[in-house]
Amino acid sequence: MTSLDRKLLRELWRLRAQVLAIACVIASGTALLIMALTTIEALKETTAAYYERTRFADMFAEAKRAPEYLGRDIADIPGVRIVETRIVEGAILDMTGFSEPVVARLISLPERGPRSFSTHW
Repeated sequence: MTSLDRKLLRELWRLRAQVLAIACVIASGTALLIMALTTIEALKETTAAYYERTRFADMFAEAKRAPEYLGRDIADIPGVRIVETRIVEGAILDMTGFSEPVVARLISLPERGPRSFSTHW
């Protein structure tokens, strides 16, 4: 063992607390990165399983001033699960007990029974 090697070992022994602290910081950073990547992967798998199990829509579409018969045509498109035709409008209401106006969403009701066109699932 050369004198430079002995000097290096002596210096490392003298700085052992700092070397240990640096090693702990690197180890905890690596562990945190692995946990974050694992969490992201688990969330992606859970989201995909939820969408597949519940058949939650990948896309929502809205049409304004479309004729009623268009609902049946859209329901015939492959992959469309449900089509709801109704009028949806926003409104601002002055309500007692609230210091600022309340934002509301008004949704029309069908004349009789639910008015949705289902596809052949």
